[in-house]
Amino acid sequence: MALKRNIGGSQRVKYSILEQCFTDGRKAVSTSYVTIDIDAVIKARIGRKKPPLKVLWARYLRTEATGTQRHYQYERFCQLVAEQVQQRNLTSPIAHEPGHTMQVDWAGTKMQIVDPIIGRATKVSIFVATLPYSGLLFAYGYLDEKLGSWCDAHRRAFEHAQGVAQVIIPDNASTASNTVSRYENVREVNQSYSVFLEHYQTAAVPTEPYRPQHKGNVESGVQLVTNWIIHYLDDQRFESMDDLNDAGAERVEWLNERTPFRGEPRSRRQWFASG
Repeated sequence: MALKRNIGGSQRVKYSILEQCFTDGRKAVSTSYVTIDIDAVIKARIGRKKPPLKVLWARYLRTEATGTQRHYQYERFCQLVAEQVQQRNLTSPIAHEPGHTMQVDWAGTKMQIVDPIIGRATKVSIFVATLPYSGLLFAYGYLDEKLGSWCDAHRRAFEHAQGVAQVIIPDNASTASNTVSRYENVREVNQSYSVFLEHYQTAAVPTEPYRPQHKGNVESGVQLVTNWIIHYLDDQRFESMDDLNDAGAERVEWLNERTPFRGEPRSRRQWFASG
């Protein structure tokens, strides 16, 4: 016991010396944190163009602290936001079934091919399809976004998946659907597109603009294709559509075989095979 008392006394001497060296109170541990504007964070996360949480956390760090207040670290910031989202019942998981749904869209960023003789560049649109259950991706390039290219892309996506999904969800692409009324935010499937899908014994259901979570999988797929195919191959020169699509196909397979995925040591392809 005497030994413990001696150690305690020694520690108190050290703290006393530190207090004499630093008189600004920096040794004090604050238990007060700068308040997070949860309403502003949630509002920013609702909608199509939502910033990532890391950006919102960086904005939060700009909030002025008073006295001994501290800012939450990023991990704790995310936890607190997630708790509020759950408490307010603002989101719910969407359960996907194998083979039920395929989501499709055009990527917003284009690629290009360059004529080897005259050097003229031509823009190339990239079609993206995803299977929500497995996350399996498909991408293919076209010189336009007309109905013929749209339908051909679907055919190739079906072949890539070795089957046809029960429901196709286009992300309100004008190729697939028309606005019913200028006064209503509702769209209907184009007749030609509908007939094409009937041939494959499936149907299209355009996503609802006010329920963006229903198209989240294809938006994520488009982002992956944009980053890891379109941007990744941007420094390469393609002289033909075949060259471009061959290179794109290699990157698609790389994405589908990449692990880990969803926190598990298996790939999109393995999720697909087990579905």
